[in-house]
Parts: sequence; C-alpha cells; structure tokens
Amino acid sequence: MRLAARAQALTLTGATSLGFGALLLATMVGGLVLGGHDRKAADTLLATAEAEQRPLNAQELADQGAHARRARQSDGLALAAGITGAVLVVLGAALLGTGLRLRKRSRGSQRARLTPQVGPGSLGLHLSF
Repeated sequence: MRLAARAQALTLTGATSLGFGALLLATMVGGLVLGGHDRKAADTLLATAEAEQRPLNAQELADQGAHARRARQSDGLALAAGITGAVLVVLGAALLGTGLRLRKRSRGSQRARLTPQVGPGSLGLHLSF
C-alpha cells in the first residue's frame, strides 16, 4: 500500500475512533446522571417513609425497587461506556497522530521544489513537482 493511502486510512480510522470514543464518554456522563437521578428518587421514597415513621406500602416498595434497579443499570452502562470510550479515545488519538505524521512524510516528496542547479559551465534553477 502506498504511503499516502496508508496515511489516509490511518487518519480516517483514527478520527472515527476518536469521535466514537468521545460519544461513548458522553454516554458515560448520561449514565451517571440518570443513575444519580434514580438513586435519589429511591432514597427520597425511603426518607419520606422514615420521616413519617411508617413502612413502605406495596406501590412505594415497587417504585423504590424499580428506581434502585434502573440506578444499577445506569451505573453499569456508565462503566462500560467509560472504559470503552477511553480506550477508543486513546486508540483514535494514536492512529490519528500516526496517520498525520505519515501524511506529512508522504507529501514531502510530492511538493513542488525549486532548487539551485550548479554544474560545469551552467548555473540555474531546477523546478521539480
């Protein structure tokens, strides 16, 4: 594979991985926020019943269980998305950096150059592109 084509593939793959990683990190934040909201709702139900010095009724118990379950699921989502997002961000940054470095190296030989030309009995400029 030509150096320019490999550089383009690495740059595109790196940018895509970096974007998906950032999206997963945003998903992690959303999971943490939702988990916190559900945890707070479950705690509020318990605190209300304790303040009134009564046990939770069947509906409140079901709601508290549902909130606690959603909080655990949101925390699991946040953990998975955070780990995967961090790996993709690091991988994407490395691939993007490598691709850009190869792109710069491959273009070095393709740029137009104007160099001095000195020879026996001649002096001039040489244009190559």
